[in-house]
Amino acid sequence: MVQSDRLSVILLLVASAIASAQSAPDYRKPPGSEWPLVGGDWGNTRYSTLSKITTANVKSLKGAWMARLNSGFGPGYSQQGTPVVQNGVMYITTGQQDIFALDAKTGNLIWEYRTDSDPKTPDNKAKRGVVLGEGMVFGVEADIRKPAPPTGRPEPVTRLFALDQKTGKKLWQHELGEDVPKNLRQYVAAPPLYYKGLVYMSISGGDGGLRGRLTAHDAKTGREVWRWWAVPYPGEPGSDTWEGESWKTGGGAMWVQPALDSDLGLLYVNTGNPWPDYNGSTRGGDNLFTCSIVALDAVTGKYRWHYQAVHHDLWDFDMPTPVILFDQVYGGRMRKALAAHSKQGWVYILDRETGKPLLPIEEKPVPQEPRQKTAKTQPIPMGDPTAPQCAEPVKDYERGCMYTPVWTDTKIAQPSASGDWAPGAYDPQTGYLYFTTGVSTRKFSPTGRLSVPGTREYGLVTALDSRTNKQVWQKEVPYLAGFGSGVLATAGGLIFHGGSDGFLRAFDSKTGEELWRFQTGFGADAPAAAYEIDGEQYVAIAAGGSRDGLREARGDLVWSFKLGGKLNPLNGPPAPPPIVTTAAPPGARE
Repeated sequence: MVQSDRLSVILLLVASAIASAQSAPDYRKPPGSEWPLVGGDWGNTRYSTLSKITTANVKSLKGAWMARLNSGFGPGYSQQGTPVVQNGVMYITTGQQDIFALDAKTGNLIWEYRTDSDPKTPDNKAKRGVVLGEGMVFGVEADIRKPAPPTGRPEPVTRLFALDQKTGKKLWQHELGEDVPKNLRQYVAAPPLYYKGLVYMSISGGDGGLRGRLTAHDAKTGREVWRWWAVPYPGEPGSDTWEGESWKTGGGAMWVQPALDSDLGLLYVNTGNPWPDYNGSTRGGDNLFTCSIVALDAVTGKYRWHYQAVHHDLWDFDMPTPVILFDQVYGGRMRKALAAHSKQGWVYILDRETGKPLLPIEEKPVPQEPRQKTAKTQPIPMGDPTAPQCAEPVKDYERGCMYTPVWTDTKIAQPSASGDWAPGAYDPQTGYLYFTTGVSTRKFSPTGRLSVPGTREYGLVTALDSRTNKQVWQKEVPYLAGFGSGVLATAGGLIFHGGSDGFLRAFDSKTGEELWRFQTGFGADAPAAAYEIDGEQYVAIAAGGSRDGLREARGDLVWSFKLGGKLNPLNGPPAPPPIVTTAAPPGARE
């Protein structure tokens, strides 16, 4: 797109946004009767103001309905989509990239969109939701295009598309990634986000050398309006943090939807790790803007500020969890805050106007490995982490911690990928932040990571006080909880969390006590949502398993629950014990 055309489109969009500001949807506050966005609201708080299901009556919660989507499941399949509910209709996508509209009260099918993309497309199995806007349902998909001779080589394709919200008919589609080198994979995991005539979309693939990007598109046509790169071109701000030409395959994938502050007009993007993941020897420097939170102007895409949580990452410690926006008192006055949960299990609480820490974050010296060109310091927040920072002692291994560097001649056991894409939540009643993590031990090298035999793998659900970043409570679950459903908080004093063992659980949000569980029949790894119809509160979750789980049943169900429901739990196995690694399977990915 030439600069003059780009400017013209932006000016038209600005004028359109001003003219329609009064009628535009306002998702600044947590939802009540509906669940209009994957994150609940623009701040990804995943908090529902509904309070009819409480700590006192949750034991009588049962299935209101269960729907089968018949949308392909099996090895490699992931169901990670969050239901979106508006005007009594639920919209949900599947790991097979199909989209469904269901009656949110009965589960009956209203319409379905069956993708015609190639089912063998690599990495097309993790679709995390859709977004609504201007009477349309916006979705994303990956495909394999079979080009004409003479090459005949299949080429990866990613698409943003729009469906009619009432009928499911495709209205337009826009291919993205035509400039991606053909030897690099590209795919989409993050749901799109709509705001005032723009649809935001991100391409992943940073774990294969693709430079991460966020693009903004005209909602009426799909036309690209602007593009922001996670790894800058030479001469752009941040480019001096990349050695030589390493920026060309710098990574920085975006795995989840951005957060949005409509009052400030800012979009908050969290980025993935640099590439190669574990080998920093050829990419000296801090490698901006990987492993970072970046604020962009929501209309123009112009850079405003950034905060990097891991310098020159060597451990795949990216920022994959949706950023949470909330207001809280710091230093005696109410501040606009942002909470970012990282893979190493730390929560960074920043001022979302400036990017400066609202609670102290100290740059602390870390162990060095010259061959890896390690950063001298790493930022460590005040407060408590959500996962252990050092590995349990393992026979025949040297004990390592989160920032222990390695080379090919080392045998160190250290923590790996504690937090992941699973979304957290914020409860404005208590001021608590909630996150899930997975605890595992790996042997790292510049070429990858392997499981360490004899070590446990389990998960943690943690409540932190946002005022102090200190732990309030923490509960253990028998699976890697960072790779799944995350948490849903409600005004009834409950936290809902689905697990790889098939159970949807409800915890007391103040104490962490488990109050209720329901066996869905398949891995419940997709985030839950809450909504209300005819005065009754519902909690819904898709159960289909995850490609990241080692012991999972994969399926195609959507469950919705209410007080006094008529459906009993499916006959499923009891919760398995924590996994003990005896072999060396590939490390789990986002």
